[in-house]
Amino acid sequence: MPREKINHAAPFEPTTNGDGPAIHGESWPEPEALLSWTRGADYGPGFVQVALECPRAYILNLAADLKANPDMETIGVYSPALTRDHVNALVRTARKARDQAFGRDE
Repeated sequence: MPREKINHAAPFEPTTNGDGPAIHGESWPEPEALLSWTRGADYGPGFVQVALECPRAYILNLAADLKANPDMETIGVYSPALTRDHVNALVRTARKARDQAFGRDE
């Protein structure tokens, strides 16, 4: 299954909360956006899939937020802000993935 990385993780420094130390006390890289796809095969039609690859500390931080807020039913996981070059790469890769997974549009 082909897979292309859209962005590469940049270091992330948690913001401070007032005059205190960093909110989570550590740094971790941002998630990386990935696009993968496959052609149709014996097991079914082709597909295109978007994924965010997140460092363990990032996921544990999200889990801690959920645990601390029992009324919270969902939590958003977002890619980092994409530059124009990243968006262009995403569009090019998505077109390639679409064509390879489902065939070219006419």
